[in-house]
Amino acid sequence: MISFCMRNLNIFFKDRAAVMLSFLAEIIIVLLYILFLRDNLLGSLSGSEDIELITDAWMVSGILAITSVTTTMGAYAVMVEDKMKRIDKDFITSPVNETGILGGYILCAVIIGIIMTLLLLMVSAAYIEIRYDRNIISGNEMKLLFVILLTTFANSSVVMFFVSFIRNSNALAAECTIIGALIGFLTGIYIPMGQMPEYVQAVVQCVPTAHGAVLFRRILTEDMIDESFSAGGSQGTEAFKEMMGVIFCRDGSVLTIRGSILFIVITSVFLFFITMMFFYGRRKLNR
Repeated sequence: MISFCMRNLNIFFKDRAAVMLSFLAEIIIVLLYILFLRDNLLGSLSGSEDIELITDAWMVSGILAITSVTTTMGAYAVMVEDKMKRIDKDFITSPVNETGILGGYILCAVIIGIIMTLLLLMVSAAYIEIRYDRNIISGNEMKLLFVILLTTFANSSVVMFFVSFIRNSNALAAECTIIGALIGFLTGIYIPMGQMPEYVQAVVQCVPTAHGAVLFRRILTEDMIDESFSAGGSQGTEAFKEMMGVIFCRDGSVLTIRGSILFIVITSVFLFFITMMFFYGRRKLNR
């Protein structure tokens, strides 16, 4: 499995187009944020002199959440290419067993997702420190690492469920485009949660990636929000957090961090087992 994973990593990083495609959604979101979203957000927000810092850290949190989706999807391009070129049929007669093949694809996607998310975190933290003289990572290293590992493992399972139905690179590119367009809404980046209709908020709260964004936002922005809005009282602070998607509320109660983690784990494990059944079922039919 390890050698097969290394083979997939080597193929992925040699394909510059695949690497760029995996970052396409982040590039689009960053451009939209710089050109349109940032000024609109700052124009609608007030009450703190640190609002620019909070808004930029809030955006970084959302981008970190979606990186493990788009980069793992890009990593699974190797699996799609193997299907398209019928290389996967050669694996049936190879010494590598089915579990090793599937494990190699998943492990490759997870490693790529972790590397890319950590890289983006370092670049974003450097930007925040240069511009605002504030280290958003300090003291949160282990929390961030845990959330990166959690969201990467979870999203690699979710993404594989969708990619498992794809048989050519054109379909994968189309799916990347669709997901890249949707994910900004599903994580509350294009439109903050508080500005969405209630039924849309309910849908967003059913998406694991949105819960990943909440975890990143609570780590990177919650303390800053509490400090900056302390004069407005806890009620005003909580309303701001809810509006910006820093916390999820349902029926008047705030969803805890453990609740978001549990939701991510349950949904990803469920989709993982469905994907395994589909994968092994298809392999039996191809024999």
